[in-house]
Amino acid sequence: MANRLVELAIEALEARKASIDEEIRKLRVGLRAGRRRADADNGLAQGRRRRMTAAAREAQSLKMKEYWARRKAAASSGAGTLGKKSARR
Repeated sequence: MANRLVELAIEALEARKASIDEEIRKLRVGLRAGRRRADADNGLAQGRRRRMTAAAREAQSLKMKEYWARRKAAASSGAGTLGKKSARR
């Protein structure tokens, strides 16, 4: 009798496991579909990446030229330790 109860319990648990596995499968399919939709909305599905416009490249170039000119001027004026960390003891 005890063996029969154990067998019935195992069958019930296996049935619940099968239904849980089916729910997991459905969720995973939905997750993959949702991920594809989100990627398509972001433009990533086509494998494209954002690129800088010519105006943005020019602006960045001007900013960096100004940055390096200030660094060079500060170094030649005797500031010396611009951007360097002091030695620890």
